[in-house]
Amino acid sequence: MLNTDQISLVTFAVVLRQFGDYERAKKYYQRISVRSRQQGLNVAQLHHNWGRAHFDAGEYNEALAQHLVALQHVMPSEMIGMVVILTDIAATYQALGNINLAELYCHKAMMYLIKNIVSWNPLHPIIISTCTKLGWFFARTDRSEKAIQMYQKALQVGKATYPKDHPELANIYNNLGGVHKDMKKWNSALYYYELARKISDKVMITSPTTATIYNNIGVVYLSMNDLKVGKNYLYQALKMRLAIMSEDHPDLFTSYANIADVHKAKHEIVLARIWYKILATMTARRLPVGHSIRIYAHLQLGSMYYLLFEWEKSVLFTRSRKNDTEFVQSRGKYG
Repeated sequence: MLNTDQISLVTFAVVLRQFGDYERAKKYYQRISVRSRQQGLNVAQLHHNWGRAHFDAGEYNEALAQHLVALQHVMPSEMIGMVVILTDIAATYQALGNINLAELYCHKAMMYLIKNIVSWNPLHPIIISTCTKLGWFFARTDRSEKAIQMYQKALQVGKATYPKDHPELANIYNNLGGVHKDMKKWNSALYYYELARKISDKVMITSPTTATIYNNIGVVYLSMNDLKVGKNYLYQALKMRLAIMSEDHPDLFTSYANIADVHKAKHEIVLARIWYKILATMTARRLPVGHSIRIYAHLQLGSMYYLLFEWEKSVLFTRSRKNDTEFVQSRGKYG
């Protein structure tokens, strides 16, 4: 087991991760891991939280590696830990685009949950987080009704378990808003997003979740063609993210793309071009060649140059949809 000093370091690392300081959190987990190995200890919780720090930082391969180590060391008696690790492995495979393995681990988590936890405590908090993660998976695989079913189950247990301003309820409301947004039910989406925002403004002011909620509200307003209100929420989301995330975090790519899109919709071509270029620059550093966001950034940047009558640049970025390594090679050429 961990000694008192290690427990203090683990707690501090968890706090760092929750406040978005992923780099420092990972360093603390690494320090604890070295000490544990020296003492011959294997700690599933350590590697699981370490994996979560990588996941939150958008480093999904590293997250998967830590989660799989955690799965190897979790004890059969640690039923809650087993369910959490299984669902996080599923989420990580989902983020990596491996839907088959994601669904496999979702199924394992659900079966383990029903067999070992729901049967003796139908209001256990782990049911909330597990149903939320499963709902997220179903939403990302275009099974909206199944996702809503999972989220509503999580909400039912959450309301019976937590106070009304608990962050977990904000997370559930945000996810319900997301499903309705994907279904183009804008008013329903705003209803749930506003419930999430009211909680997050009270108890999660500096949380990445709060920034995501503001971003999502902005996107819905854009979809409803209320560009002024939408832009306001998107800029607030970006400000929050810049304060707590590294410059190449994937959530920032979402903010850059959305802000560029709203300027494009308002026919503010110069501003749109600036934001698309930021997006193209950052995604070229962080994402692999052929990634959809990289291609989107280059195509949109090319179209902005076209509208600004800068033909050579327009051709360069439009062609980059086939091989966007050209952008990396030419960044010094075009300012």
